[in-house]
Amino acid sequence: MAGAAGSEAVVGEASSWSLTVDAPAQDASVFQNSGWSSFKGCGRSWSGTCEGFFDTSDTAQAAIWTAITGATALGVYFHVDDDIRFYGSAHPTSWNAGASVAGLSTASFNFQGTDTLYRATS
Repeated sequence: MAGAAGSEAVVGEASSWSLTVDAPAQDASVFQNSGWSSFKGCGRSWSGTCEGFFDTSDTAQAAIWTAITGATALGVYFHVDDDIRFYGSAHPTSWNAGASVAGLSTASFNFQGTDTLYRATS
C-alpha cells in the first residue's frame, strides 16, 4: 500500500482502508440567474486512511513512519480487487497506535493526497 520512489510495500497487517475524493463546487450565482443558484467546480482533493495491527517488522509501516517524521510524501496504492486500484502520492497526516490488555496493538494512518489520484484497471 505504501512505498517510496516507485516501490510498493504492502501494509501486511492492514484490516481496512478508505479513500475519500472531494470535488467542491463554488457558488457562482449572479443577479441575472433568475433566482437560480449557479455553481462551478473548483479544485479536487483526496485523502485516505488505513487501519490494522501494529507491526514493527512491516516495511510499509516503517515507510509511513519515515515519511511522517520527515515531512515527505510517499506513494500509496489502494487495491479494490485484482482489477481496480487507486494510486497517487500522499503525505501522511497522522499515525496512531494503541494497545489494550485484551488485544493486539493497533495502528491507523491518515493521508492527504498531493496532486492527481489515479484509477487503474487491469
